[in-house]
Amino acid sequence: EDPEQDVACAVCGEFDDEEGNDLLLCDGAGCRAAHHLRCLSPPLLSVPAGCWLCPRCTEKSDRPVDRMPLGEVKAELLRRGVRTAGLLEKHEFCDALCAARAAAERPGGGGGGGGEEAAAAAKAAPPKAARPARLAKATER
Repeated sequence: EDPEQDVACAVCGEFDDEEGNDLLLCDGAGCRAAHHLRCLSPPLLSVPAGCWLCPRCTEKSDRPVDRMPLGEVKAELLRRGVRTAGLLEKHEFCDALCAARAAAERPGGGGGGGGEEAAAAAKAAPPKAARPARLAKATER
């Protein structure tokens, strides 16, 4: 029995899962929400690598950066000198900002950016054996 089969999109209510409009399953603790890529606001272009939080879990996230508007995240990255070329999804920008803030707090971090290191960390975190979030969550239940 396919564990994804009984999960409907929280926005449109449909169960279908097709390439280009994959049904994402939230990785939030105890959350079973699912959303199609195109049903999200803004829509996602592809299945995000690593953990994905639905809009509701993002609002409740322990990381304040996850609740920041994307424009503010990008502006802070720019102020810190973090290169964002290659980052596409909001979670990648948020991961880069968290890494830059952590680098600045380390002894000798200088309060600046951690630029290259932060952007690399955001792209390099290998998510659940590089499987799409929707499949990783479904197979781990």
